[in-house]
Amino acid sequence: MLTGGQTIGKKVVKIRITQKSGKPAGIGQLIWRQLLIYDGALPILWGFNYMFVEVFSKMHQSQINIFLLGMLCLLTVFLGLNFIWGIGFKHGYFFYDSWANTTQISEIKQPQG
Repeated sequence: MLTGGQTIGKKVVKIRITQKSGKPAGIGQLIWRQLLIYDGALPILWGFNYMFVEVFSKMHQSQINIFLLGMLCLLTVFLGLNFIWGIGFKHGYFFYDSWANTTQISEIKQPQG
């Protein structure tokens, strides 16, 4: 919020997070977006990897482990499909941008012509 929707990395590559309407993103939207990424997507991917190793490498094949692996597999497929959708379409948003009503815009000025 203090930097107007930019981290140090986003500032270097001249990207800013805004509302889809182009207005500055609010603190609630920025917090919600970060929670979806770092407390949602990343733990799902970590959890899937962990459960896959537990079930197939260490042979801890209990019913609960198989169930957890299945649930994490579904969530991982959702994230994978969302990633493909997000990069495959010009205006395809990742789920965290859609759910937080945010988008990333470039601050690089386009030449007039």
